[in-house]
Amino acid sequence: MLHKNISKSKEASVPSAVYVDYIRLTSGEGKTVDIKNICVKMELTESLYTPYITLRLEFTDATNLIESFPIIGQEKISVSMSRKPPGGNMETMKLNFKVLKYPLYAKPKSESLQVFSIEAISNHAYDSTFKRISRSYSGTAEEQIQKIFKEDLNYSSANGGSFKVKGSDVSRHRGIINIQTPLQAAEYFRKIAFDGNNTPFYLYQTLEKGDLCFTSTTDLYSQTPHGTYYDVRQFSGDGGGAKDYDERKTRIVDISSDLRLNKYDQAQMGAWASANYFLDWSDKSSMLEEYSYNDGNKLASKSPLIDNSVTKDYNQHQEHISVNDASFKDEDNYGFMRKRNIAKSNSFKATLETMSHDLRLFGDFKLNAGTIIDLKIPKAVDPQEKEGSGEWDEHFSGNYLITSSIHTVENGEYYTDCRVKRDSFGSGRTGGGTGGGIASTATANIATIGDLGELF
Repeated sequence: MLHKNISKSKEASVPSAVYVDYIRLTSGEGKTVDIKNICVKMELTESLYTPYITLRLEFTDATNLIESFPIIGQEKISVSMSRKPPGGNMETMKLNFKVLKYPLYAKPKSESLQVFSIEAISNHAYDSTFKRISRSYSGTAEEQIQKIFKEDLNYSSANGGSFKVKGSDVSRHRGIINIQTPLQAAEYFRKIAFDGNNTPFYLYQTLEKGDLCFTSTTDLYSQTPHGTYYDVRQFSGDGGGAKDYDERKTRIVDISSDLRLNKYDQAQMGAWASANYFLDWSDKSSMLEEYSYNDGNKLASKSPLIDNSVTKDYNQHQEHISVNDASFKDEDNYGFMRKRNIAKSNSFKATLETMSHDLRLFGDFKLNAGTIIDLKIPKAVDPQEKEGSGEWDEHFSGNYLITSSIHTVENGEYYTDCRVKRDSFGSGRTGGGTGGGIASTATANIATIGDLGELF
């Protein structure tokens, strides 16, 4: 692995510099070899929607590693990278993986070379595939998820990271986990989790320390931005030094956008309004709850809607859910929790698709999924016309949530490709509201079995 613009003492002169300390391959028998010198590309991918990190490595090998090691598909990989910015503290990233597969092997024109790649995944995600759990439970989704990771998957700080909770989960219920893998069970509980504002939770792993995060949408949206990034080309300082490093670090290297602005698709996902039908098997009753969006809690200051009439068209999205309110005498069940949060959960997930950008930024271990960043996009006008109207495009600038990050090291340079999304417009941010609400009081209708076919 090449190293550019970084000294042996790991002092980086530009923000694209990073020092790969090691890429260790360990066999099932415990034999270890450092393969960083034959690695030509490394990608580490984290996502707001997955509780694990994936690793992809590409190699050009003239050491006959596959046979001499030998590689059989049961290997483990440890990765460490570090650097020291000018005037700053040492930054370090260490992660452990288990190999999933070797998806590419080729022999180029030179018969003395072989090219291959490795795909690996976080240890707990790999181990989950080989386990099945089934048991009764009682408590919040957060409690059950923590139990799954700590007891079923042996996830702890000694094995790569800590479990961090941000937000208060109020989804207390009782039930049975049917036979499934631990990660499937964790997702089963995550889908039902919500905080006091009825906003959903996300379960994801971050690259910087390998931590698992269980975070509510309220807490995601209320965090302070990690940094401000500018889509500009000029530099104010001289080359080299801490000032130049910091200025380059805040530059957007490349940006492409999916403006989306697709109210039609968002409506189909339940963003603006929905009709939610619930059938209670215990007393053969049906219930309709009509949901209507409001913009109390969002990433930016301006609502994604101007014409609010769409928030009254309830049939644009429908949910049909069976519940059993008599399943337990003194405790709620899983179906009751779905009944409480399904409409708002759908709305929050759908409104986050309001606007999306794909950014290439200089590499940063802290540009993690679940992080807020502030973008400054200049107005697309002649510079002489900007005077008096402001420099930044208020429609595109502002806070965005990173939903995925791909950290790539290739040819001695480190970049982070981020997908960022937001649910509203403007550079400011609203605070504290609940976002969305029930437009009409739930109405219960006693129905006969014959009537149910018209409802479901």
